[in-house]
Amino acid sequence: MEQLNNLDFNGVEFDRFKKEAGLNSFNLTPKKWDVKRVLSKVNYQIQTDAVKNHIIPKSKKSLDKQWIEYAEEADLLKS
Repeated sequence: MEQLNNLDFNGVEFDRFKKEAGLNSFNLTPKKWDVKRVLSKVNYQIQTDAVKNHIIPKSKKSLDKQWIEYAEEADLLKS
């Protein structure tokens, strides 16, 4: 999915990171930490865009109460 939205996405590097992350010998270097931060930011952006583009337009709440929809979806995503 990320390859569709990010032309600079390095799938090979991500696969290696994902595989190593489950090992006991995994060492999170600053470069790997940066990758993890980038992935977290991208994931957050995808989720908030999905809420904004697909859930809020279908909301039955009034415009001044739609922030509640964001909060409810954020709670679901965290669990």
